[in-house]
Amino acid sequence: MKGAGRQGQASEIARLKRELARVHMEQDIGARYIIADSR
Repeated sequence: MKGAGRQGQASEIARLKRELARVHMEQDIGARYIIADSR
């Protein structure tokens, strides 16, 4: 039972990491547009 819970937690953490990576990438793209506009 503990193993199943840990597996669920691991997949949840992996999902959160993917979400963070996607947001970070969007922010990075947005920052590049802002830098390009400021030139």
